[in-house]
Amino acid sequence: MYIQWIQFPQDLSPAHYIRTKVFIQEQNCPPEEEFDEIDKIAKHILLLDSNNTPMATARIFEDSTGQAIIGRVAVLKEYRKKGYGAIIVKEAIKQLKKEGYPNILIHAQSYASPFYQKLGFKAFGEEFMEAGIPHISMLYQCKK
Repeated sequence: MYIQWIQFPQDLSPAHYIRTKVFIQEQNCPPEEEFDEIDKIAKHILLLDSNNTPMATARIFEDSTGQAIIGRVAVLKEYRKKGYGAIIVKEAIKQLKKEGYPNILIHAQSYASPFYQKLGFKAFGEEFMEAGIPHISMLYQCKK
């Protein structure tokens, strides 16, 4: 397996395929909320197997305030419980650290907050709804 970074105008369909399966089909997120203008400015990370089959994805970007964000972390159902989500998030963190960000924000689905805590994120604020799913803000402090 290997990591690949892609960015618009490159073909984002492998990342969109994973997000369609996970967020739209499994979690019933509206497609108009799943695919947005951020896809055009974000860097997308893919985890692929030796046959170039996409298994997991995420995207990183800087919001309008200069905050580094990891978003749309998704692992296809048949590849879950194998550590692939952690691989994707760690690679995203590594890239954002390399770019010099002091901290990284993620809006985690609330049920997944223990996963992100194990990776060094700390929850803050109140739970909120995003695409009909409870979320919590979590912050990762980059160490220089």
